Amino acid sequence: MKLAPLLLLLVLLAPSVRAAAQASGDFAAVDAFVAERWGETNSPALAYAVVRDGVLAHTGGLGDVGDGSSPSADTPFAIGSMTKSFTALAVLQLVDTGRVGLDAPVQRYLPWFRVADPEASARITVRQLLSNTSGIPTSAGFWRGDAEDGNLLERRVRALASQTLFAAPGTAYAYSNANFDIAGLIVQTTSGRPYDAYIAEQILAPLGMVSSGFQMEGAQGHQDWFGLALPAAATVNGAMWPAGGLYSSAADIARYLAAQLDAGRGPNPILSTAGFAALHRPADVGDAGYALGWDTEQIVGVPVVEHGGASPAFNSSMLFAPDQGLGVVVLSNLNTPGILSEPLATTIAAGILALLVGEQPTTPGFAGVRTGLTVKYALLALTVWGLVQMPLELRRMHKRLGTGSMLARISPSVLINFALGLFLLLWLPPLLGTPLWAMLEFNPDVACLLVIGAAGSLLSATLQGTLVATRGRG
Repeated sequence: MKLAPLLLLLVLLAPSVRAAAQASGDFAAVDAFVAERWGETNSPALAYAVVRDGVLAHTGGLGDVGDGSSPSADTPFAIGSMTKSFTALAVLQLVDTGRVGLDAPVQRYLPWFRVADPEASARITVRQLLSNTSGIPTSAGFWRGDAEDGNLLERRVRALASQTLFAAPGTAYAYSNANFDIAGLIVQTTSGRPYDAYIAEQILAPLGMVSSGFQMEGAQGHQDWFGLALPAAATVNGAMWPAGGLYSSAADIARYLAAQLDAGRGPNPILSTAGFAALHRPADVGDAGYALGWDTEQIVGVPVVEHGGASPAFNSSMLFAPDQGLGVVVLSNLNTPGILSEPLATTIAAGILALLVGEQPTTPGFAGVRTGLTVKYALLALTVWGLVQMPLELRRMHKRLGTGSMLARISPSVLINFALGLFLLLWLPPLLGTPLWAMLEFNPDVACLLVIGAAGSLLSATLQGTLVATRGRG
């Protein structure tokens, strides 16, 4: 072969050679990407792992877990809603053994189960719980109870008896923790074992997930307060365990993702191939893409099955690409809810996958991983501006009233401030699908701004109304 044609061939093949090199194991690029993204945030610590072809191929850890050391692949983190996939897997295991029917009504296993509509109560099925298509709204996903009560999970499910559905069962999607709490109670009832014991015995132990459980000590959790990472507890009582109470490590989740990629085809599977297929298949309702305890989407054109998780002091993400045989998990000990962007763990996990398939990572949001913090600063500035304007507005109103203006006497400012205060305090939290007390736990800085803004608006309306009434009588 002549030299010129050979050089031309190498030039043409160069992009595919680079992509193949990245996809075959160049984890230096992955480590550099993770360090860069993590360095742009205030997350105290981060652990991550990559699965390739059924084995743990790479791990990494950055920062301080709270004792002066960096996280290892075996450091437990709270994984939040990633727990939902474990609950769904447990249900499908019981389907395999014939103890649960996926399309059976919930009342077959919990005869006392009720929501506000008796007819709808009888129609909600197990599959609808796991696919978030039961009609139970997002706002019903938060519940507080006495942690000393040993029957906490059942009490939580019984508390749904007055819950109004937002849609008929099986007709619409709404992400709700309540669905998985009910499913967890079904696991507990049909297996005859406490929910956490079943998960430990039937999933964690067979997969060798020795750094996982529902009551673990690991990385110190943190909450973001306008860019400051403050230590915080991440306790989740037993009523919420099936929806988001598990702790796990990067290496353990890697083992879990390897089992998902194997999909029941290898020796000693924890679920049948039909069961795995059902877990990963999106529900045929709307275009949400939610399967059974898993979400489905595309990242840089690659079909993936994924789920994120957030607790009051942690954030996590896991995904796997069946066609590429790749799995990625990212765990952070800072709760970083996505505000007009993806949370930190989700952004990094997607970026790692992109690099592994030879693509460039994308960073959502107008300011990248700092988008959420930028929005918080904007909300803080808006709140401070409103508080500063309050006495100035009262002064201006006092001057206008002195002129005897009837328009000033019936100033719409009073009604506007009163309506704004009620909206922020009473209507906005349900509109966002989260009660105010839960917002204070998961997003304390933003929730405090909400309360301060509402209180300021109501106080301003009260003072303005008092001024108008007093001057009007004078």
